[in-house]
Amino acid sequence: MKITVYTKPECGQCENVKRWLTWAEIPFETLDGLEPVTLENLKNHGWASYPVVSIDNSLDNAFSGFNYDRLKEIKEHFDEE
Repeated sequence: MKITVYTKPECGQCENVKRWLTWAEIPFETLDGLEPVTLENLKNHGWASYPVVSIDNSLDNAFSGFNYDRLKEIKEHFDEE
């Protein structure tokens, strides 16, 4: 499972998600959500707020914000490995 966090500067929820993933020892990649090509891609998938957390490079199954239930599901997956 590959986790990608799309962020923007001065985003409290972005920092909280990254902090939680680090605490849970879940590896993740961070991408600048305001980079023009990335921003266009996020908009094309209907995302309008940050952070956007994608799983296995799929924005179709992504979620936005500090969604504890989804983060917990990710942690449970990594705990099983």
